[in-house]
Amino acid sequence: MFAKEVLAIMIPIEQSINIDVLVIGAGGAGVRAAIEANSKGANTLLITKGKLGASGTTSFEVAETAGYNAADGCIPGDSPQKHYQDILNAALGTCDQDLAEILAEEAPLSLAELESWGVPFEKKGEKHLVVEGCFASQPRMHIIKRHSKPILEVLVNRLRSTSITVLDDVMVVDLLVKDNTCFGALLIDFKGKFILVQAASVILASGGGGQLFKLNLNPKDITADGYAIAFRAGAELINMEFMQAGLGLVHPTPNILNCWVWFLNPKLINNQGEEFLSKYLPTGVEPIDCMNDKARHFPFSSRDLSKYIEYAIIKEINLGNTGPHGGVFLDFRNVDLTNVSPDFKTMWQTTKNWFINRGVDPDTQTLEIAPFGHAINGGLRVGINCESTVKNLFAAGEVAGGPHGADRLGGNMIVGCQVFGKRAGKTAADSIVARNTPSSNISEFTCEFVEKISKPQGKIKPINIKSQIQNMMSANYLIVRNESGLNKIVSEFQNLDTQIETEGFEINSRSDMLQALECRNMLQTALVMAKSALIRNESRGSHFREDCSISKPEFEQIISIQKNSDDL
Repeated sequence: MFAKEVLAIMIPIEQSINIDVLVIGAGGAGVRAAIEANSKGANTLLITKGKLGASGTTSFEVAETAGYNAADGCIPGDSPQKHYQDILNAALGTCDQDLAEILAEEAPLSLAELESWGVPFEKKGEKHLVVEGCFASQPRMHIIKRHSKPILEVLVNRLRSTSITVLDDVMVVDLLVKDNTCFGALLIDFKGKFILVQAASVILASGGGGQLFKLNLNPKDITADGYAIAFRAGAELINMEFMQAGLGLVHPTPNILNCWVWFLNPKLINNQGEEFLSKYLPTGVEPIDCMNDKARHFPFSSRDLSKYIEYAIIKEINLGNTGPHGGVFLDFRNVDLTNVSPDFKTMWQTTKNWFINRGVDPDTQTLEIAPFGHAINGGLRVGINCESTVKNLFAAGEVAGGPHGADRLGGNMIVGCQVFGKRAGKTAADSIVARNTPSSNISEFTCEFVEKISKPQGKIKPINIKSQIQNMMSANYLIVRNESGLNKIVSEFQNLDTQIETEGFEINSRSDMLQALECRNMLQTALVMAKSALIRNESRGSHFREDCSISKPEFEQIISIQKNSDDL
């Protein structure tokens, strides 16, 4: 897709910046990377599509709590080695073991650092409140209220005391790459001004791609930009088929449904008042069996009986047996708390208070829930110092692949942002002395796509393209996949690309232009994800092929995709 672009059309550059380290993205990974690069003496520029501290997934309060995995001695008998082994068990043969080991080994240090900076981890007396996270063998997930936002608040406060330059409200159009070496990026601000940044090192920390789906647990700015711009630059992407989805509240506000609440054995009901889960279960499997498995992990996984819960919900939604907001109903009104632990009761009360503050009381009302797009476990292939397959280009956070695999431990993405954000910042800064970047003063950059969308005579509204992408991905990629649906994504999106080439976007404002750029990135990333899912002709963890529900030994490996054909 967009493979025929040529650097032939002049774009007026209204500002030119020369910097040591450019950091793209101001979530947890990006801000941590910028702080580290600056601490090593690098002249650092941080850019964000929104406002510093209020953009990116880290700033998004999508649940009442978040978890931070670290084997820091809080639980007797735990260790970084056990954390590492849990990562491997969750990945099912599809993670980079070196990155997994680094994550487990450096997690305790990162937690101690954040706490020393002021992050308020929850405590019970003098000890941290620690619970067992998704796919873990024992408790090590340190609880933070308001999800991960307190981490970002502390990091932003620290950043403001540095010499780091921040550019708000800017979007990357493309990376500047020559001879497989990245030397900066072309940006556009929200007034339509083009900015050229030359950099000795570029760190990509732009988050995931939740907006590929109609229902998602990401803010509006998470439109898969990083995957697409890196792919166009020639970077290798891995594990892109492992997209996590999970159940969440549909109304009155999108919200993660934390997995441990399934231990309460609530009822699943459709709009006819029918408890429907049983009719989708194999002989000998009971609803409580599925719920007990579901209580151990929030994301959908094909690895255990919990898969039938999301499968049944998808089937009921497709049949139209939904509530007024397109979901099914979860009923906690008569759950039994007699035999639960005091810690569980504390967590349940926190959850109830969170829901009540958002307009629904689980003690008196049913919750309308549905599957949401959540996070991508893949991304750019990186080495132990976050270096991608393009020279001078680094990646950290959700946009980077390798530390996670088919399934990901709950609490590992947030800690991964800190561990690898710090590593990316350090390496990018330490190695700039040895880099040779273009010395000429570049005043113009060319990009045929930007030239095309700069003209307002097109027929296609970007907002309509976004909606088409979300509807297609929600229907054919979220939870249940098969060859027919995946081929439909590839075919329709390639046709959509051709239509855009022929008819052009209708650009009536700078907002339209920015949305057109987002559409480009969403289409390209969706094609990479669909092609990866077609290659993986099996089911493994978060990747579920309805037409091949078993795991195959030959697929116990990482799938890689790189720009090498006209259809991508």
